Amino acid sequence: MERRRGQALVEFALVALVFYMLLAVTIEFGRLIFSAQVLQDSTRVMAREVAVTPFAAATPDLQTALDDSVAVDPTGQFKTRVYDEQWLFVDLRTVPGGDVDAFFSTKPLVNQMLRPLMIFERIDDPGSPGTTFDCLHYPGAIVNKTVGVATIQTVLIPQLVENPATVPHKLNAYEDDPASTVPKIEWLPVVQEVAPLDAAGNPNPSPFPASNGGLVSLRINYPFQSAAMTGFHVTPPAAGQPTDPDLSSPVVSNDAGFEAVAAPFPPGITGYFKDASSDGAPGPYGGRAGLGNQFAFTMTVRPYRKVVSAQAVFRREIFFR
Repeated sequence: MERRRGQALVEFALVALVFYMLLAVTIEFGRLIFSAQVLQDSTRVMAREVAVTPFAAATPDLQTALDDSVAVDPTGQFKTRVYDEQWLFVDLRTVPGGDVDAFFSTKPLVNQMLRPLMIFERIDDPGSPGTTFDCLHYPGAIVNKTVGVATIQTVLIPQLVENPATVPHKLNAYEDDPASTVPKIEWLPVVQEVAPLDAAGNPNPSPFPASNGGLVSLRINYPFQSAAMTGFHVTPPAAGQPTDPDLSSPVVSNDAGFEAVAAPFPPGITGYFKDASSDGAPGPYGGRAGLGNQFAFTMTVRPYRKVVSAQAVFRREIFFR
């Protein structure tokens, strides 16, 4: 009997690793499925609401309506009723009484629907060095955007541009290659028009124009980043190996490298809201670009990451004669 002391502890140690891995995967993919459902519902509602919003007859395309709705929406319905990108970021100091539910109850419909995907974060105050404040924001990089004469905070999502000619066997290794001068990471808006592409890969004329009814075809992007799983490079298996030896190549966190290979910001974006002190901040969405930082394999690595997009298409119901 004495020889069996500690048997249960050894058995638990052998089983616990597998058990906790299964638990982590269950929780993370449950969150992924929940997020995808919120995205799909929000996209359908937004496409339907845009389809019945009376934009100006000269509106050239849907992206203009999304980016500059004040100029093409004479009634002001879109930003007040459907969606306003400034509410992708909320400084909790400005919420009366700290009541977030009451605050969002007066916001546009799609912003209310996206709220379950927003995350809490404590960040440095750019206007007051050495102090921090709490905020609620959609996952991604918080950026400053000029709208008319005002500056608002909104969110952009960094997305890898696959370019096998540059790094043939590491399609998500671009952040590790700051020596290249070719931008390999582009910026996605949270809400984006889905436009057909021509043979050169450029968007064709939008099917949206208000003057002839057209179509509302849009997507909502969401960066799913795991709190429990690490990202790994995509490398081909060696001869005779059935699978990719991923465990040998985690994606190393490299904020300086990301800055070097990221494409310039879109027009109107004047820079990050968070300063450089945020680089390397821990958490699944840590860092200025919101790419996340985790400690594993005795180094700081990126979390497992996929940009999820939900799409919806509605025929315009507002016609101009």
